[in-house]
Amino acid sequence: MARGDNLRPYQWKPGQSGNPKGPPKGKRIVDWMREIRDEIVPSGAYKGMTFGEAMARAAFLKSLKGNMQAVEHVQERLDGKVPQKIELEGMSRMPTVTDAELIEKLKLGGQQGGDNPSSEPGGPGDGA
Repeated sequence: MARGDNLRPYQWKPGQSGNPKGPPKGKRIVDWMREIRDEIVPSGAYKGMTFGEAMARAAFLKSLKGNMQAVEHVQERLDGKVPQKIELEGMSRMPTVTDAELIEKLKLGGQQGGDNPSSEPGGPGDGA
């Protein structure tokens, strides 16, 4: 008997859903968390603040103590993630651009002359 043959009767058939009843009904954990975020902290150092305010303050305090994960968390929440450039090997003719630069080029529809790969020798549309 080949490995896994004993499991074959229990496999889903083509077109059969692995979750026929769909997602569970009722509140999701994120719904509960959103409700709690707006409640008032009853005691302790953050008494009188909402839980959301207390969490923000705690993240700032941790970042001030040098916790780099907290620093990154606060920075990303305030300014967004730092854009990363992606380079692909074997595609030396392709320029390296950030997402924002690519979106801008797409909005312009390649109207910037030399940036259009189809205008380069050997590029698409060259006819060579």
